[in-house]
Amino acid sequence: MKPRISEVGIIGGGPSACATAIQLKRCGVDSVIFERNKIGGLLLNARMIENYPGFPEGISGEKLTGLFEQHLMRLNVRVEIADVVGLHYEDGFTQSRGAFLLNTVQNSFRSRIVVLASGTKPKELKELEIPEEAKNRVVYEIYPILGNHHKRVTIVGSGDCALDYALSLARLSDQVVILNRSMRKRSFPRLWQEIREEKRIAYEENVEIAHVSLAGRELLLKCTKEVGSRFEIFSDYLVVAIGRIPQTDYISTEMREKVAGLQHERRLYFVGDVKRGDYRQTAIAVGDGIYAAMKIYRMLREGQE
Repeated sequence: MKPRISEVGIIGGGPSACATAIQLKRCGVDSVIFERNKIGGLLLNARMIENYPGFPEGISGEKLTGLFEQHLMRLNVRVEIADVVGLHYEDGFTQSRGAFLLNTVQNSFRSRIVVLASGTKPKELKELEIPEEAKNRVVYEIYPILGNHHKRVTIVGSGDCALDYALSLARLSDQVVILNRSMRKRSFPRLWQEIREEKRIAYEENVEIAHVSLAGRELLLKCTKEVGSRFEIFSDYLVVAIGRIPQTDYISTEMREKVAGLQHERRLYFVGDVKRGDYRQTAIAVGDGIYAAMKIYRMLREGQE
């Protein structure tokens, strides 16, 4: 079966991907979004976006994601719910130019241009062994557990994501416990103020989780705080929010050597969180997407003149 062909392939379904596809459609350029789960990216976890222009009272990640989806549907942007597991570049696909080959679990696609909007992936607690029977209770994003009430949820981390997760889960839990592995507070002061005002959130610092096991239907977390100081926490879930790194695992080894050249040729674009690192802001991601789409359109137009 021959791979399907598209002008522009967009890997990821967050704000930067949506903005790229919407702007391309305005310019008369068709694209395909490849998203492994659902449109929204990290927005699906966001309790409130307070700095997105046009929403003076703020807007929840869920609502903004819904607006993005409506916009894509209105413009008939094609969305493939598929996980891209391999991205390759074929030099000799045509006489004049090569093409990208995007492999998903079930199909293959070719694109003349590719936009990488795949965002970031969470850093894992690699030093902590999680028993197999407890792995479904350890999560790195909260949207899968937002639909149910919890007795207690424990969060490891002290950055913006960790605190925002805590505030979201406090609405659905009897108690949320934040464990900071150091004394350093990495989040905005305003979030810390909200944490202090929320009675269902407890905060501990200089804490390490030494052991995780399943006790009945709950996780048992054995923690150490100081030399000789130990305590236990029973928790429905453990949320790990200790940082994020760019998600580019799907780029093949041979293509990694060609990335700089393909960017120079205006065939490959990095947008949003996968490019910006710690500057994970919805408005920045949207701007990146629109900027990339305008550069793509200009390149295609120049090729026709």
